[in-house]
Amino acid sequence: METQSKIPATDSIYLKVNEAYCRYMYNEILYIEASGSYCYIYLSNNSKILLTTSLAELQEHLPIEIFIRTHRSFIVNINYIERILGNLIYIGEVAIPIGRENKKDIFSRLNIMGF
Repeated sequence: METQSKIPATDSIYLKVNEAYCRYMYNEILYIEASGSYCYIYLSNNSKILLTTSLAELQEHLPIEIFIRTHRSFIVNINYIERILGNLIYIGEVAIPIGRENKKDIFSRLNIMGF
């Protein structure tokens, strides 16, 4: 079940890092991991950003065409999914769990042959 709202057609998001709002391109974001009331955003340049926001709130500001919730603690950029094995999505060597309630939505949004 998707909870993302319609956002303006853009290619980026502004995130508050320290005291400034910094622009990050969607194609720089690999995946997002929740940790309590914080989120870590993992970027393609091997860095990460810590935000003081919930995953649900952050999800509302991401385009549904690019990002998908895979688990109660993860959102991934579908353009970086390399493989799916069992209940895990791999982005590089990072294994991200697929929640039981998210699996059908994930498989319906990806171009998967034989599912």
